[in-house]
Amino acid sequence: MSVFYYLFISTFSLGLFYGVYKLLLNNKASFKINRLYLITGLVFSVLIPFQPWTIGSNNFEPNLITDPALINTLIRSSEVGGSIDSNELSWINIAFWIYILIVAILLFRILLNIIRITLLLNNSEKKVKQEEYILVYNKNIKTAFSFLKWIFIPKDTLSEKEVEKIILHEKTHALRYHSIDLILCQLLAATQWFNPIIWFYKSELELIHEYEADYGVINTGINKLEYQALIINQISEENLINITSPFNQSLIKKRIIMMNKNVNFKNQSSLKALIIVPLIMLISTGVACTKENDPSQIADTKNPSLENADYYVDGEKVSSIDNLDKSEIKSIDIRKEENGEKSVSVTTKSSDEKPNLQNVLYIVDGKTKPDGYTPKDLNPDDIKSIKVIKDKATMKEYTDGEYDGIILIITK
Repeated sequence: MSVFYYLFISTFSLGLFYGVYKLLLNNKASFKINRLYLITGLVFSVLIPFQPWTIGSNNFEPNLITDPALINTLIRSSEVGGSIDSNELSWINIAFWIYILIVAILLFRILLNIIRITLLLNNSEKKVKQEEYILVYNKNIKTAFSFLKWIFIPKDTLSEKEVEKIILHEKTHALRYHSIDLILCQLLAATQWFNPIIWFYKSELELIHEYEADYGVINTGINKLEYQALIINQISEENLINITSPFNQSLIKKRIIMMNKNVNFKNQSSLKALIIVPLIMLISTGVACTKENDPSQIADTKNPSLENADYYVDGEKVSSIDNLDKSEIKSIDIRKEENGEKSVSVTTKSSDEKPNLQNVLYIVDGKTKPDGYTPKDLNPDDIKSIKVIKDKATMKEYTDGEYDGIILIITK
């Protein structure tokens, strides 16, 4: 599987999940269901390109390649220990290395954020261990945030009442493991930085986290207006660690609107979560139908799918095809049998010449004729087509016997 094929399938899946979410679930107060839906879509989109099933494939159907560029690539893939000259780098190679560079930068950024949190934790003035979380007081931070089970609180900048509300808010983040969601989202965003959907997806997930935390505070009996005022007062502070759940958020208006809705969680139907089932089935079926069309099976010169394959040229087995004159190649037939055996059969333009076959098996209208048969009794006017097969791999589909070739005759 090529990197580009994986990214295409994963990106398509994520986009479909996001589109359905915006149409059917967005702005609904089913926070748990929405979060479950988004996380399922995230994990599913990462794994779906690896699903092994195919639909509509036929192991005996020839995969003929006639495009000169693909023929050239396939010939180079058969070289043992061969390498591609740096002067032959295509735009695909350049795009690939640009992609890898940006991925490395984004992953390094995530690592730096984790290191920064670790340093804040180690340099904190006070740590208070609670039953399910740990309060960490640090004078070097301006806003409260949580990461995993740690809740970081600015020291000596907030009143006792404000700290109480903030702890209730961040406690919800910590106990519901919102940091795990954000880490998964950041890792996928690093690999799909080019895909705007993943950034919208991340914003929706963060908003759901804030909705859950806000209702966690309000349900304790805290005055709603006082809590909303605290949120607005914290808006000017800057959050520099993007894998945490900070107390302040830029989507304040949406949060306040949601808090002012009369939400009856008991009436929230879990049937909405069933949207996931047909969506997963649809995407899985689509991937299964297109899996054999993955261009990496041909175009990726480093793909291991052709390793240990048997190579044939005009029916004769050869060790490799790297010495062939590409201008003489008519087509290439790639096959993978059910037992895992792979073969690459090359037909050259000279194969159109009349073959000199001594031991021939005749098959007329699908019926195998006995050895020694000659088609003298056939009227030439009754013959619709004649096909000569000299490729050993293809001959195995018709017979286990040893023949120089097979002649297929179809009558009118």
